[in-house]
Amino acid sequence: MFFPRFSRHASLVVVAALIAAAAGFGVTSTAGAAPTQSPNCGTTIGLRNGDFEAPRVSANNYTLVNTSTAGLEWKNSAENIIEMWGSPFQGVNAFSGSQFAELNALKPATLYQDITTVPGSTMVWRIAHKATIRNGESMWVRIGVPGSALAYTSPKLTANLVGPDRNGWTIHNGSYTVPAGQTTTRFAFESDGTTTASPDSGNLLDDIEFSFTAGACSDTIATNA
Repeated sequence: MFFPRFSRHASLVVVAALIAAAAGFGVTSTAGAAPTQSPNCGTTIGLRNGDFEAPRVSANNYTLVNTSTAGLEWKNSAENIIEMWGSPFQGVNAFSGSQFAELNALKPATLYQDITTVPGSTMVWRIAHKATIRNGESMWVRIGVPGSALAYTSPKLTANLVGPDRNGWTIHNGSYTVPAGQTTTRFAFESDGTTTASPDSGNLLDDIEFSFTAGACSDTIATNA
């Protein structure tokens, strides 16, 4: 959370091609890509409330939501709250829907969610990422077994105040293969506190997808100039 001097704290859709069947993982940050297949085609099993649309937050406002709130689904490693913004708070419009979240609420944090996974399946992930009050805010995606050091760590993912994608956000994506025997997987975002204006601010998140698919993928996401 941050407090600017006067107050507290749009449309090109860009989707990168995601690796859906290869082992290992990769990460890309893309801009200006042509329409491509949605990672949510076929039968999708993945994150709950990845778009932060529940619970409802008043437009042009923010709320500190307790992690025990029904429908929220997300947890915070540092405290029992998650900061959610109702678009267009502080002039920031959601990437999709009408709400999004800030990774750091009152303390540097890791937001995470545990989901049921199928060993050997390749998961694809995608996030919309935006800075709060200065360019270069960054974080990592970490994935692995709950309760242990998460084995997968993405490269450092960076966003600016005005990104290249829809409503000024930046899209990052990659893939992850579930190891043998791993039927529950933790998907987490860890803040890099050194890139924010203060330890209790930074890294807006929206439209998070972490899923695996079954069946042919035929739908596409259209882009608008």
